[in-house]
Amino acid sequence: ALIISNSLRNSGGGRAANTPSTKPSSSAPATAAVLTPASNSTFNIFGNDSEDAQDAPQAIDNSLKTAWATDYYKGSPNFGGLKPGTGLLLDMGHAVKLSQVEVLFGSQCCTTAEIYLGNSSAQSKTALNNFTKVAPSATVSGDHVFTANSSATGRYVLIWITSLPPMQGNSSQYQALIYNIVVRGTA
Repeated sequence: ALIISNSLRNSGGGRAANTPSTKPSSSAPATAAVLTPASNSTFNIFGNDSEDAQDAPQAIDNSLKTAWATDYYKGSPNFGGLKPGTGLLLDMGHAVKLSQVEVLFGSQCCTTAEIYLGNSSAQSKTALNNFTKVAPSATVSGDHVFTANSSATGRYVLIWITSLPPMQGNSSQYQALIYNIVVRGTA
């Protein structure tokens, strides 16, 4: 199993061909407001690198032309057998209750992800224990609305990715892309 950093791939412009054409929807419950994250970061608790943290803000910049991408992995959609998952952590700045998290993934099928909510950004191999799963796992591509099914509140929204799609044009390398995230709920 081999991991290759995104920064090496960036010089090839590999993201452009995978830009999704789906526009985010606006089918939110009437009581849900769009909540703006204060910041975000990668949550690579099972890895030993930043999983391209410098690009994380591109997932919350409201642009469909920029994206955060995981590193890419060879051999299998399960991170090349190196780890069970990785994530993107949104700091909402204060506790929120979620109704929906809309994520615009890359157009390659498929990314498997689930949504967690918590009150700690501390990273360790047991950090998922500090979070409550609020939306079940879904295997998707393009625009997907995760509906929260929990009354939990928390400051940190975690998009936890457990399986990666193949890279466009290279079926032996796997990488997930997130172009945009819209969080809806109550503060």
